[in-house]
Amino acid sequence: TQAAVTSENPSPTEQIPTEIKTVIKYFVVPVVWDGQTFGVYELPKFTYIYENQTTLKEIKYAELSQADTKITKEIEKFLPVFFKSYAEDSKVELNYMISKEDVTDGLNGTMLFDSIKNLAVYQGNKEEQFIVFTEVVFLDPETKMPFYTNYQLEIIKNKDKFLVSAIDNQKHSKIVSKKDTKISE
Repeated sequence: TQAAVTSENPSPTEQIPTEIKTVIKYFVVPVVWDGQTFGVYELPKFTYIYENQTTLKEIKYAELSQADTKITKEIEKFLPVFFKSYAEDSKVELNYMISKEDVTDGLNGTMLFDSIKNLAVYQGNKEEQFIVFTEVVFLDPETKMPFYTNYQLEIIKNKDKFLVSAIDNQKHSKIVSKKDTKISE
């Protein structure tokens, strides 16, 4: 997360110097599995991570082919509309942009959409399916602090309309820790 740092108690005529600092904090979200779904049972807590031991080295993806330039441009236009709805709208409004109700609940107005920073679009396993990797910038509504978040989306084209069919589905990937141990596939 990046944050702007300013001096305290500036005078009304003083120009406030701003310095951008990158701050990294780790936190744990305690979850429980009831046999059908996961549920959060406690508030998230900050933690310390031994980066050389417990963080991921990489996520390896199956061989993917770049999508057609025309499709990439169409998806590039679709994503800001989707992520604005994902961040700012209710689930009912978001449902018009997803293929099934259980794909995501969105953020229900808890964040504001700002921009798309990076985008890579690949052809999926089916003709009208696409795998999208993107970095999205959301803003906290109160502080306007930006949050940079990476997403992997599966998008389908249904007639002339795009729909998100999965978010952060890792079925095409192999996750490896910094100790070169395979975590999942």
